[in-house]
Amino acid sequence: MKNIIKERTIDTLFFAENIHSKNRQLQKLKGENFNVFNILDVKENEVRTHSAFIAELLNPNGSHNLKTTFLSLFYDLLQKKKEEDALWSNVNIFQEDRLKNVLIEKEKNIGKKYDENGGRLDIVISCNEMKICIENKINADETNNQLTRYKNYLNDYPKKSNLLIFLTKYGEKSKAKNLNEGSDYYTLSYQKDILFWLEKCFSASADYPIVRETIKQYIVLIKSITNQLNSQEMAEEIHDIIYKNIVGAEIITKEYDNAIEKLSDKFKKHIKDKLISEEIIPNEEKISLKKSHGKYSSIWIKSESKESIGIESFNAKGHENGPLFIGLVDFSRSPRRENYKYFWWIGNTIETIWDRETLLQKLQSYAIGNEEEKSRIVNEIIQKVKEFKAKY
Repeated sequence: MKNIIKERTIDTLFFAENIHSKNRQLQKLKGENFNVFNILDVKENEVRTHSAFIAELLNPNGSHNLKTTFLSLFYDLLQKKKEEDALWSNVNIFQEDRLKNVLIEKEKNIGKKYDENGGRLDIVISCNEMKICIENKINADETNNQLTRYKNYLNDYPKKSNLLIFLTKYGEKSKAKNLNEGSDYYTLSYQKDILFWLEKCFSASADYPIVRETIKQYIVLIKSITNQLNSQEMAEEIHDIIYKNIVGAEIITKEYDNAIEKLSDKFKKHIKDKLISEEIIPNEEKISLKKSHGKYSSIWIKSESKESIGIESFNAKGHENGPLFIGLVDFSRSPRRENYKYFWWIGNTIETIWDRETLLQKLQSYAIGNEEEKSRIVNEIIQKVKEFKAKY
């Protein structure tokens, strides 16, 4: 029986990989890899990309010239949440006045009245009966008391209905211990809610081809950063394979993260040893390896200055959907400086080594390859470190 499960599990992996390869070819044929947000390297910029684009669609005076069309569809989304999600049941959405005297504000500064840190609300929607504040988080974590400050700000502007929305990739809850989801704030996700709204916006803009195609590009972007670019046909094929081997699929699911973490730790150790043996890094104390467990998996190469070289993420998770990149890090950074991209990473120094799919392919080759193949893959990273050190 165990041999049968093993054989079927191997078949599951083989057929799933073939289906994925076919789907990638379809993406190329349909031009989905050509995306203006990716090209401009702004795909996960909360302020300049996501908040700006969403606010522009919501704005009745936006350049789309569809007036309140997209805003109305957004209110429809909120009404849908109220009807289908028990946590939204207490929200009052005033249909009769919802589109009167609407004001859309981006990056609204609430000053330091509510906390010495002050803060900026990503999107504020104000109308006769409601004030809706949206805090937008793609990758960044909440700062201390951030959502609490925004809740206090809302309380100072009484309306018949005030709504604080925490918008994240997958609908994560706030970390604020003094706030309750479903009363103090409400969650929306890019993965489901924003995509649902965008699809409605796409349909509503059929007679405006430039607007429609721009929304389509943004939909592809959201699917990309929430790992949903697989076609429906691909999903159904993989589901069929899983149904034929549910036990094997469950075994793979349970062990996948552990296997990738173990492999990436081994890979990083090999890189570290090579850096030292070739005297690219003078001594072992200059290199630290961040364990692969969790979201990030990094190599830090320390220098005498405050800026060090970092390589991340070896487990195909982390920033921007998990590519492997190299850049300078500054652990004494100021979060307000524009050239910082991810907390302490200096954004204008970041260079992609492999995209996520290439990284996974390299990890696979490293795992099953002979010593010569392993060394070849490690040497690609070593060469990149040499080039980066020479540049910076």
